[in-house]
Parts: sequence; structure tokens; C-alpha cells
Amino acid sequence: MLLSALLGVCLIPAHSKPAGEQLGSPLLQTCFEEAKKIVDDAYKYSREESLRRVRKEVVRPHDALRLLKQPRGGTRSAVRSADYMAQTLRLLQERVHHVHKRSLNVTDLLSEEDLNKLSEITGCASQVTFPSCRTTPNLNTYRTANSVCNNIKNPRLGSSNTPFARWLPAEYDDAISQPKGWDRTRRFNNFLLPTGYDVRQVSNNILSTTDAGVVNDREYTHMVTMFGQWNDHDLTFTPFSPSIRSFSNGINCDESCEKIEPCIPIPIPPGDPRLPTGRNSCIPAFRSAPVCGSGYSAFNFGGEPKKREQINALTAFLD
Repeated sequence: MLLSALLGVCLIPAHSKPAGEQLGSPLLQTCFEEAKKIVDDAYKYSREESLRRVRKEVVRPHDALRLLKQPRGGTRSAVRSADYMAQTLRLLQERVHHVHKRSLNVTDLLSEEDLNKLSEITGCASQVTFPSCRTTPNLNTYRTANSVCNNIKNPRLGSSNTPFARWLPAEYDDAISQPKGWDRTRRFNNFLLPTGYDVRQVSNNILSTTDAGVVNDREYTHMVTMFGQWNDHDLTFTPFSPSIRSFSNGINCDESCEKIEPCIPIPIPPGDPRLPTGRNSCIPAFRSAPVCGSGYSAFNFGGEPKKREQINALTAFLD
């Protein structure tokens, strides 16, 4: 039963829980309410700010593109649930660290009842629960638009708003969720990864060319590209969080080079031929939204931490 008296902020005094005692529902509910407010406020601000930007006389291409690619309907609900879950776990983790002063996973201190409650109140439980196909009308006559229950034995197979199927497992900085290069001190095969500048540098060195350097292909036309794009866009769409600012400190992703969810900026190298360079010069970029029940939130569904997966907002068949 959810608490009726909510504090609204995750600021319970440090002495309120003895070391080793399970975190109770009051703290869980309080942190969820704060996380919900953080996410909802970020969504509202981002929507209003994005509309304001595209209504100006001069519109930046990435602002227009981002607004056009905003998740909608069931996809937006799936992304919002994942953001609720991630931010609730972040606040709980900060509280655990404040109390215990050591590395400890927050879900180790939550009861099974609390874990189930967290899944329900964030909306993640409904995102991973298999639907009942018995109530779907005309199921044996017509396919469903979102592909749910088209396969009775595996109702979510190929349906929209489900994890991508992978040929190879994802690789992360912490083996679970952080992108490679997030921690600049982390080594791979005993080597540090190149600086973030190299991402843009690779683009400049390999993909850039002059008009005079463009040569017509003797066999293929641009229709090959269009054919591939039409197929790709009909099969896959990876949504990102609608927020254009960080959840933890409220900084706009295009105003800082700080790497903090959901911002993952690309630094611009010195002497870039097209873009302005400087101490805080970055190309704004945003992380794809996670799937509920992947990454660190896998704890809430009876599993160990597993690799963060991304959402495919479309069905896995050609329309």
C-alpha cells in the first residue's frame, strides 16, 4: 500500500535507518516521487523549449530533427517508465551511499515487496509483462498493428516497443550501462581509449570531401540509398529520452560538454574545418532510452545486472 504522506524530496536524516537494515517503503516512495517530478519537469521544459527554438527565424537543424523524432504514444510511455526507474534508482543509490559510506547496490537493501512496488509505480512492470491474447478481438483473422499476440507462443515477438535483437552483445564501460569512454581512466586490454576528439576526427578524415572530389558511380544511383533508408526506417526506430537537459543537475545538453544522463556530447577537435572549437565546444548528442528491466533495473525483475538494451519503437516486419 503506497504511503499517503509523501515528503516530496529524498532527504531523510542519515540516522533514521541503522546500518544493515532494509530500506523501507517511505524512502522508496519519497525517492520515486522526487524522480517522477524530475522526469516530468524535464519533459515539460524540453517540449516547451524545443517548440520555442523551432519557432525562431533561424532554426538549427538538430533542434528541428530532434523535435520530429520525439517518441509518441506507447513508445513515450515506455521511455518515461524507463526514465522513472533510472532516476528512482539513482536517488536511492545516492541515499545508500550517504548512509553506508561504501559501495553497495541499493537493491540489496530493498525487500521483494519494495522491488515489486517500484516496478509497478514506475510503469516498468506493464512494459515487460506478457499480455493476454485471449481478449484480442479477431486475432485469428487479422494481425495486430503493433504485432502483439501475432505469435501466440511468444506474444511480444517482433512487436513494437520491445528490445532490439542483437547479433553481438553490447559492450559498455562498466559492462552494464555506461558507454565506452564514459570513464576516461578505464582501460581496455590494458590501454586507454582515444580521447573523445577522435570520434569527430574520424568523421573529418574519412567522410569529408570537396565537391570536386565527388565521383558518379557507374552502377549505383542514389535510389540504392533511398531503398535502404525506406526499409531501415520501416523496421527500426530507436527513441531517446525526450529530455534535452540532464536529470541530475538540469544543465542543457547543448550548453555543456559534461557527460551526464541523458547527455553524451561529442567534443569538437581543435582546428575543425566546419564547427567552432573551444573549451566547451561539443556536438550535442543524447543516449538512446533503455529498456525497462535491462541494465541496473534488471534487479527489479528477479535478475542480476545485465547489459543495457535499447527500444525498437517499430514492429520487426515490413509493412
